[in-house]
Order: sequence, then structure tokens, then C-alpha cells
Amino acid sequence: MPPFFFSAVQTFNGVQIVNIDLPASFGVTPLHSNILVAATQLDGTGAPFIGDPSIEILNVAPFENAVQVRVNVLWNSPIEFRLAFVIWP
Repeated sequence: MPPFFFSAVQTFNGVQIVNIDLPASFGVTPLHSNILVAATQLDGTGAPFIGDPSIEILNVAPFENAVQVRVNVLWNSPIEFRLAFVIWP
């Protein structure tokens, strides 16, 4: 089965756990899948860029039809960023 690619946009600062539901069209539960996550800051038009804030992916855990990601946004106010996922079922 080929890998699945998708993304989710978030806005916050500090450390938070983000719960991302998988699209139903995937037809897969990732409990024993390999998952990669990357983060990039977005500008006012939604385009990715490297700004001054640092964004860290601290932990990734699959669960039934979803993925949990602990993210640390090192900035003093909320910023908009995109989490990009690759899942190998």
C-alpha cells in the first residue's frame, strides 16, 4: 500500500498536543503505521516560509483513525503553521 500524504493548519504558541483525525478516504487506521510529521510557518497568504519562531515536533503517536502530535512553538504570540504528514500503513 502506498504512503498517504495530508496536512493540517494550526495556530498557537507554546506546547500543545494536537489531535488530527485522518481523512475517511484513507480507509486505514495507523496504529501500527510509520508516521512522519514536519512543520512550517505560514505567512499571511498561507505560503510557507522560515520565520523567526522555532517550531518543534516533540512526540508523534498514532491512534484509531487519528494522529496525536505534541508541538512546541517557541514564540511569544500565536503563529499560523502547517503540519505535513506522511503515513505508511
